[in-house]
This record gives sequence, structure tokens and C-alpha cells, in this order.
Amino acid sequence: MKAKGGKNYQMRQGGVYTTGDISRMLKAAPRTVSKWIDAGELEGYRLPMSSSRRVTRESLLRFLAANKMPLPQELVDLHMLAITYGHPFVKSLSRRLEGELVVREVNSAWSAGVEFEKNTPAVVLFDLTVGRSACLDIASRLTCRSDRPLMFAMTDDDTEALPNHFDATWHHSHDTLEAATQILEFIKEAVK
Repeated sequence: MKAKGGKNYQMRQGGVYTTGDISRMLKAAPRTVSKWIDAGELEGYRLPMSSSRRVTRESLLRFLAANKMPLPQELVDLHMLAITYGHPFVKSLSRRLEGELVVREVNSAWSAGVEFEKNTPAVVLFDLTVGRSACLDIASRLTCRSDRPLMFAMTDDDTEALPNHFDATWHHSHDTLEAATQILEFIKEAVK
């Protein structure tokens, strides 16, 4: 897995991480991670006949929650695909959703199709200024899927004139904090 800054995080088979993986994700010294494991704060284990330690994904998530530490992007399972030309609304929304969703941006319907096949997003955000008819066509096709993602649209036009493919629509001037809150509420409802 490639993270910001080009660093590689090796996800071991079965979702197991080394102390080095965890230290890079949490920006902590490897020795600190080892101390957390040795003190029983972070559940982990030593490899037989070695000083190397391993930690499961579940143990790491419990540790982060118990210590009220933010979730590193490398551990976020949910993805949002934003079809946009890098609109400031999307940039601001992405910052507000950091730690909750991995946001990937594409700037065409074709690129969206390629990204969708790589990793099915839980959320798709359509910037209708990219190409209204192409975005509406994609939304129409996704509506028919059994694994339909949550879909949101943003526009400079009247939001009333849009078909009801979307879970919510916003004007580009909409408050991004409110939009991020709505997205997370929709996700919680979908998971129930």
C-alpha cells in the first residue's frame, strides 16, 4: 500500500503489521511501538526465535480507539470517489473527511470507471460541472447495481432539477462541514 509521501506500508497476510509499519503510520519511533507491545498497551506477539513483533489490524484499531488517536489513512476501509476538476468544495470536504474516508479524485467519466473497478467506493461525489450528462449517466448506472454506493452531487445550478439518483445534492457554496456530517450520517445508516 502506498501512502502520502510515497512510503510503502506492507500489509502482511491476514492484516498483520510489523513495528516498523506501525511506527511509520503513527509517526512514532519503532522502539515506542515495541514498548507499547511489551507493556501490554498494544496487543501483539513476538515471532518464535526472534525479537520481531507483530500486531493484528484489530489490535491496532482497538489501541487507537482506547487512546483516542486518529485513524491513519492507511487503515481507513471506506473510500469516496470524487469526480471533479479539483473544485475547492471537494478539497475542503476531503480535509473534513480525513481519517473517516479515503478520498480519490478523478476528472472524467472514463477515469471514474477505471477507479471504480480498482476499488469499489462506498461513496461517489459527482461535481456536475465536470460534465452533467456523463455524471448523470454514471449515477443512473450505479443506481441499478446491487452494491450501489452512496451518491452525492454538487452543482452551480438549481438542485431541484436533478433526477433522484442522489442521496443528497449541494450547491458549490454549501457548507463543507455540514456536507461531511451528512455523508458520515448516511454511512452510519447504511451500515445498520
